[in-house]
Amino acid sequence: MALKTEGYVMPMWSYAGPAAAQQAMSAAKATGINSVEIDFNFTTGPAKFQSNTVSIETNTKNTLSNLSEAIGVAKSLGLSVWVKPQLQVGGSGDPDHGNWAFMAPTDPKAWFQSYTAALKTMGATAQAAGADHFILTNELRSMTNGPYVAEWTQLFQEVRGVFKGPIGFNAGAFWSYSKQEYEGIPAAVVNQLDFMGLSAYPRFGTDATTTQSLAQVQAGWSKDYTGRNTLGEIQTWQAQYPTKPLYFTELGSPDTAGGYNGYQKGAAHGNYQDMANYLLGSLAVIQTNAPQVKGAFVYEWSMSPTGGTWDVSASPIVTSALTKGWAYA
Repeated sequence: MALKTEGYVMPMWSYAGPAAAQQAMSAAKATGINSVEIDFNFTTGPAKFQSNTVSIETNTKNTLSNLSEAIGVAKSLGLSVWVKPQLQVGGSGDPDHGNWAFMAPTDPKAWFQSYTAALKTMGATAQAAGADHFILTNELRSMTNGPYVAEWTQLFQEVRGVFKGPIGFNAGAFWSYSKQEYEGIPAAVVNQLDFMGLSAYPRFGTDATTTQSLAQVQAGWSKDYTGRNTLGEIQTWQAQYPTKPLYFTELGSPDTAGGYNGYQKGAAHGNYQDMANYLLGSLAVIQTNAPQVKGAFVYEWSMSPTGGTWDVSASPIVTSALTKGWAYA
């Protein structure tokens, strides 16, 4: 049973122009995907976690014109396009840049006004370029799990005024918290979303370096490194929201205990066969055991054919596994 949406996350930080994007996306499409998710950076003000301002992070790659261009390339190849902001704490070069789950603005209402304005600017560009779905958050646990139903409601209304396609979240899932981000989002917020996305990095290994066999990965979806029944948790959430489409808007393995330590770092840090086992095993389990999941985006595939630090297209082993994974029946 094939997934309705099968894709890769393609971040703007690997964008190298339309010709390069055309070549990289064509190679990605050859593995059998039908969608891409394009990540676009936002940044906080200098107060970082306590900042009340959000803006688009502008550099030579992360520009609105480049975002529009990348969307156009994907659409020309017949791919569905999902777009998503990543809020870089202090900017992408800051040591805290990836700790966006811990935002604590001193004036939440001002933060929401600023975040909404940035989303509307991005959304207007995405709408004009032909994007199909808009993911409004990236693992913003402290803000999605906070007492902000009225603020999210206002944000949704304003964003829908400029972007006409489905909107949803990319919420953290299967981390070490007692309650996962997607589980802690108020029902009054979830019910206003067109879909829920999970940022999922399950841990199936016995430690940070042990090779994960295909069988181990498949078994791990029912009992992972921490004893978590990932499939069971998905089914419990879906029973609460039986009509809400569910997607893995990020799917990967973490560089931490129980994860494949080389997943995002290539052969110099690990074994590509381990990566292939993780991806093939996971896609097989999802497609045969979780019919409530409508799609998945593997994190990630570079928008440059010459690759980057995390370019999974660099390995024929991984490419072959992904091709088999998308076609799993």
